Amino acid sequence: MSIIYPWSSNPNVIRINSLDELSSSNRIKQRQLIVAPKVDDFFAWAKEAILKLSSQSATYKGLRYCLNQEQFLRVFLSDGDVPMDNNLAEQAIRPFTIGRKNRVNMYSTRGAEAGAIIYSLVETAKANGLSPLKYLEYLLTELPKHADDKKRDFLEELLPWSGTAQKKCHSLKKS
Repeated sequence: MSIIYPWSSNPNVIRINSLDELSSSNRIKQRQLIVAPKVDDFFAWAKEAILKLSSQSATYKGLRYCLNQEQFLRVFLSDGDVPMDNNLAEQAIRPFTIGRKNRVNMYSTRGAEAGAIIYSLVETAKANGLSPLKYLEYLLTELPKHADDKKRDFLEELLPWSGTAQKKCHSLKKS
């Protein structure tokens, strides 16, 4: 398999916008071929650079954190299903972070926690192709029915990817 560069000027090369368009196994091969050497170079540089910095500097602290997380930051190189970035998560929380100052209940810790829970439920519903309104109604209808339950096995059916939630809360929009 040849390397496919989106910026290639060769008319015989099939262009792709990103490695995300490849199958998981091909994505791993391309990541190993294209990205792994760059990741290796970065960590080699970071290990060298940190020795020249004051341990009190912000750059030192950032590099130390990065080096401590190296094994986790490299996971995407060996698993084609792990994204190289967290752009989807960032895009999902953007409206929440932009609107945070507009929500009065966010000024307390409990209000912020409640807002984060609701926002997580809404974004998870959207990510699973559900109508957020229908999903919240479903949860608020079903959860009180189990208030006295000692076992938590009913929770599986409340998850947004469960068959029941998919049937009851489907969205007309394509996600």
